[in-house]
Amino acid sequence: MKKFVILLFVLLGSVNLYADDGISAGILTIEAGKSAKLDIYYTGQNTDYQFVGFFVKLPEGLSIAYDHSSTDRNIDIAASALEMGDVGDDHYVSGVYQTKNDRYKFTVESNKNKKFLKKQGLLCSITVDADESATKGQYDVKVWLNDMTSASGSNVTEGINKEEQAVAAAVGGFPLVIYSAGYATACSAKALDFSAVEGVEAVFTVSKVADNTATLSPIESKLVPAEAGVVVKGTSGTVFVPFAEGSVAELGPNELIGVTSATSIAEGCYILQGEEFVSCIAGTLPAGKAYLPATVGSSGAKAFTFDFGDATGINEVKTAKADGAIYSISGVRVAEPQKGVYIMNGRKVIVK
Repeated sequence: MKKFVILLFVLLGSVNLYADDGISAGILTIEAGKSAKLDIYYTGQNTDYQFVGFFVKLPEGLSIAYDHSSTDRNIDIAASALEMGDVGDDHYVSGVYQTKNDRYKFTVESNKNKKFLKKQGLLCSITVDADESATKGQYDVKVWLNDMTSASGSNVTEGINKEEQAVAAAVGGFPLVIYSAGYATACSAKALDFSAVEGVEAVFTVSKVADNTATLSPIESKLVPAEAGVVVKGTSGTVFVPFAEGSVAELGPNELIGVTSATSIAEGCYILQGEEFVSCIAGTLPAGKAYLPATVGSSGAKAFTFDFGDATGINEVKTAKADGAIYSISGVRVAEPQKGVYIMNGRKVIVK
């Protein structure tokens, strides 16, 4: 069976939001001395499951609150520390165990006919606490599947992904994952300052969607207000984006809808894939992302490609002397272009 990676591959003309059988996790953004949610997603496409077990390992300074006084160290986690997701059917955490090497092991059990049906979605949200002394910066949270037990009670070993995942996390800022094509969407509960972030070239709103194109307009200040959805262009990898200080001006017209918590979106909405927005199947969009609603642009369009024609800075480059110089999409002259979209002699050029 072909495997599908989160937000990357196309299924029957639509993007599949989920990985193959197993678990995955969203980003974690937190402030020192406060708490935040780590979302865990479940996928069961090949069989029905009775139990799902997984590990979470946090960096120093972060922890999951539970009763450390328990003698057997298997604890029903408090409702304040964990919320169940939208997988469907009644399910609950039947145990949490902190191992000697500070890994947290979770066991999630179905409570309806003793099985998770062939579904996919948000499994649970775990409350993570940060110490007052937690250092500001970028971290990795490790998450990996321990086992998936079928409805018949047998441990499933084929067709599930048990590889360890490094989940992007940040204390005092936002951990942005830029994909290999050089683009990402972002949305934060607090205002963000991209102005000095190494590896980020430009930040955009989607000011208009029409004729199968999404017009990207640059945010010159690179300051993004809280809960605003934006498109970011930069070098692939994970970057730390600090929270903005002081007030941040509202953005101009913007068709993007940002989400600061895991959010169910309808079939036909558009999510970022490479250098375009592609129609997706219904599912849960992870926190920290942005999407275009199904109602934008041309009815029934499968995708919207990027258009920089109305962007400030791009027009200036287009009217400049055709001297062979190469400019980024934000109007910055580039000596040695990497993969991406550039302006040369007044025309857009794609470097592969």
